[in-house]
Amino acid sequence: MIPFAEYEKQNIRLCILRVLTEASNKTANQSVIQIGLRSHSGVRASREEIVGYLDWLHQRGLVEREELSTSVVMATLTAYGEDVARGFATATGVESPTKKG
Repeated sequence: MIPFAEYEKQNIRLCILRVLTEASNKTANQSVIQIGLRSHSGVRASREEIVGYLDWLHQRGLVEREELSTSVVMATLTAYGEDVARGFATATGVESPTKKG
């Protein structure tokens, strides 16, 4: 059994991938991701925390990351990231989506 803090991180990573699956061109900045997390998942995270999660996801090939300025970071879902978000692939450190029905 994993500690709750680690489970929470894994869940937030999955939620970020899911938000990006719904974003226009599968791309969003950290502020849009923050709103998506709050409204769709009830997850509260600061923009700084989200940038940290995006860095982590980028290091594992799940998102592409582009820093547009010191305060704006854009993330684009990769094909691998989309597969993980939809449950067609797994990534260590990212919660697997729950099968419905």
